[in-house]
Amino acid sequence: TCALPISCADNDVCNGDETCDGLGSCLSGTPPDCDDREACTDDSCDAVQGCQNVPNTDPCDDADACTTSDVCSGGACVGGPPLVCADANGCTDDSCDPLSGCVFTNNTDPCDDGSVCTTVDACVSGSCVGVDVLDCDDGNPCTQELCDEVLGCVYSSGPAEVCLYPTRAELTLTDRGGGSRNRLQWKWLNGDATLFRDLGEPEAETEYSLCLYDTSLDEPVFATRLLIPANGLWERTGRNTGYRFSDRDGSFDGVSRVRLKAGLQGRARVTLLARGVNVPMPGPVSPFQYFEFDPALIAQLVNSEGICWSTTYSVDDVDVNGAERFKAGFR
Repeated sequence: TCALPISCADNDVCNGDETCDGLGSCLSGTPPDCDDREACTDDSCDAVQGCQNVPNTDPCDDADACTTSDVCSGGACVGGPPLVCADANGCTDDSCDPLSGCVFTNNTDPCDDGSVCTTVDACVSGSCVGVDVLDCDDGNPCTQELCDEVLGCVYSSGPAEVCLYPTRAELTLTDRGGGSRNRLQWKWLNGDATLFRDLGEPEAETEYSLCLYDTSLDEPVFATRLLIPANGLWERTGRNTGYRFSDRDGSFDGVSRVRLKAGLQGRARVTLLARGVNVPMPGPVSPFQYFEFDPALIAQLVNSEGICWSTTYSVDDVDVNGAERFKAGFR
């Protein structure tokens, strides 16, 4: 039984203060709440001293997304090493937001796209983009130009690969040692479908070149070129079906006549005649033959619109291959 409050005390503060109910019975006390709501303390109760909140070194979260490996120190959560926000992309600005973490914002800085084929590169939508393409045009339509990302401009003296072809063709050269009787005639007949717009505007802006390629050990070798720049000697023929060029003086590499006729498959045709001292004759490869012809000869008319009309003459197509005259054709 208890008559006084002290008679109920067990001297353990962790059990709370016991009291008498006035009827001779002890009532249990209320234990103290020792939880300080701090993750960086270990909470306990000592029977004599009461609540104990001892700092620990546990992992924790300082609520900052820009720190890593946070740990408790001195009763508080301390941020560890900063979060590394680096995406190895020069076209983004890297930063860290305390709430969301790493942020990569697209920029418009100058950059290098790794290709020498572009001269001015800039960041666009997070990527490096070449905005100024290297001009590899060497001004010679008889060479094929391309740009290698490492080597830059690369030129080939070989013929174009994408062309229109005929079912009938003829090529004749007569070389009189640079005299007025020099003559070169090329015919491309019954050819692949050619649109009128493929012919361009030779009277205003479209340039034409006839390119000859001999072959040696199956490798094409540039032989000569006849150039016809855009000029007023061209005139349209028919109802926009073609063009005609006439120049009695042979001012442009001796070319005196050109006919260009658009048409459906098998109906298109192109012919060219050059003569006189202005013709850049390729010259015979030996005192006995004009072209080496190992194993073929290629003649192509190309324009500055990127259209090519091509003929390939094999050994079986050759009628004459002497020191002063060459003639080949097929049908």
